[in-house]
Amino acid sequence: MPLGPGAPDAPQDVTFGLFDWIDAAPGRTPGEVYQSRLRLLTEADRGGFSVYHLAEHHGTPLGLAPSPALFLAAAAQATERIRLAPTTFIVPLYDPLRLVQEICMLDQLSGGRLEIGVGKGSSPHEAAMFGLTPAQAADRFEELMPAVLGRWRPGSSCARGRTATPSRSRCTCRCASGRTRRCGTRRPTPPRSRGWGRRATTWSSASGSSPRRWPPSGSRAGSSSTASGPPASAGRCGTASPA
Repeated sequence: MPLGPGAPDAPQDVTFGLFDWIDAAPGRTPGEVYQSRLRLLTEADRGGFSVYHLAEHHGTPLGLAPSPALFLAAAAQATERIRLAPTTFIVPLYDPLRLVQEICMLDQLSGGRLEIGVGKGSSPHEAAMFGLTPAQAADRFEELMPAVLGRWRPGSSCARGRTATPSRSRCTCRCASGRTRRCGTRRPTPPRSRGWGRRATTWSSASGSSPRRWPPSGSRAGSSSTASGPPASAGRCGTASPA
């Protein structure tokens, strides 16, 4: 029987996740902090937490994970169920081909539990460490995101943006389903989110859907919010999906 006007909403499942940046702990070495976090993640995995988000920061005690993929590779071996989400990869600081291959590798190591967050970065001080101004970081993000997404499209070459010499070789990766394909040919790709910046842009979903505009119309842009990727029902790299 359909619910009438004013009727309470149907019950919905509520899930809980963790957001972390692995901040320094006085009196403890970074190695000790990493081990402590991995023990925490093991307990979160057993306790039913759904996802672990890890921020990327550079040159600050706020974050001891300048390489989220490296820590999440260790986390993948210490956990069995919890989803792992770098939130976010700071795209302007990466070579796009290298980033795509690390994502493919991390998807394998996690058994298909990977979710991807991307952004241009929020700290001008961290961008300056890499010789970038905030404006340059934003421009580089807009330049490199199509190159990153393009690696998941059929028949794509390994071009690396306007400022790099394109390569005509094919880059291959093995999805967690165990099937080897050229980067870009797998459907669907891991879920994605994007950190919202001050400039809304349009880019196509790597899963082949029509272009989307981020942030969505009517939403207020900020430096730390994220927009959802494909719904969970769309499938993920490494999960059973129709060919």
